[in-house]
Amino acid sequence: MSRRYGWNGVIFMPCFITGAAGFIGSSLVDRLLADGEAVNCWDNSSTGQQAFIADALKGPRLKLVRGANLNSTGRI
Repeated sequence: MSRRYGWNGVIFMPCFITGAAGFIGSSLVDRLLADGEAVNCWDNSSTGQQAFIADALKGPRLKLVRGANLNSTGRI
């Protein structure tokens, strides 16, 4: 994993976004990728749209995991 250093020696780590295929999540994905960040995403595709992140998925800095936060009983 590569590390980038910001002001005052702060280490920037890859970002993690839940709900990445939703409107807000996909906007955040686009902004972080535009800033040069590596982004890891989690989405269950229940309400989001794959089209929102289709272009971002073509790049090497976005990793998408499809899954739900709830177990089979509907509880966390």
